[in-house]
Amino acid sequence: MKYKLLTLILFACTVAIAQKKAIKYNNITNIGWLNGSSQNAFTLQTINGIKIDKWQLGLGVGLDNYGTKSIPVFVDVRRSFGNKKWQPLLYADGGVNYTLLWGNFGVKDFNNQYYFDVNNTFYGELGVGFSKAISKKTSLNMTAGFSYKHLSYTEKNTFLSSIIAGGCIVCADNYQFNYYYKRLALRVGLQF
Repeated sequence: MKYKLLTLILFACTVAIAQKKAIKYNNITNIGWLNGSSQNAFTLQTINGIKIDKWQLGLGVGLDNYGTKSIPVFVDVRRSFGNKKWQPLLYADGGVNYTLLWGNFGVKDFNNQYYFDVNNTFYGELGVGFSKAISKKTSLNMTAGFSYKHLSYTEKNTFLSSIIAGGCIVCADNYQFNYYYKRLALRVGLQF
């Protein structure tokens, strides 16, 4: 319910602003590097949305190789400052992190059930950067931000515990695992 309400509020704000300003389609495609305490990883993302004056609102999707491979799907909000060829900007992303099934996450047991239940979790990022016009409709973007990704899964363990009076007792223990990845995100990309 709160996601629907947030979407409705963002849409209403966009319509209110759009009545006074021209709306332009906007695409940002970035490649980058994620640097955290345990590893470094490559990242890729694309954001499609609208640009109204100095504000940009879009829906993004990415490939995040840090920790466990995942695909974040998020809302991106950006604000640029100044009217020069070099424009500073602030941005914020928030959405859902979809963990990819690979390695042991894709293994099934004798009942054709996955050994792991992977949960969809939160993805977010806040950062600063700048945009430099390289042609009339294309800009080069460079950003640095603090990125957060949560991974959560349940490991299902089913095992035969004992045989009592000719019968079999099957026990199941489930273990919940949570990983919180906090890292520096450095990205460069083109905006059309």
